[in-house]
Amino acid sequence: MSKLSVEISKAKVPDGSVRLWWLGQAGFAFKTALNNVVYVDPYLSDAVERLHGFKRLSLPPISPEDARADLVVISHEHTDHLDPDSPVTSA
Repeated sequence: MSKLSVEISKAKVPDGSVRLWWLGQAGFAFKTALNNVVYVDPYLSDAVERLHGFKRLSLPPISPEDARADLVVISHEHTDHLDPDSPVTSA
């Protein structure tokens, strides 16, 4: 597992708070005090390069295989937000 996936899974969140991790691009991971993990716009693959020919500018901080979420929120249908090659699995 990647360092970030371990950090997210082990993180303790105080009541009334949320922890936040930047996933690059417009992506974020949130964790609640009830241990719910929410990903917003997680672009973790190279789908944009495969489909549109544009290379990533930076490596993803977590591999798609290590991403675990209770909920995934996609803001819109651009490939770098709705990542068709990164199935995020349930936590």
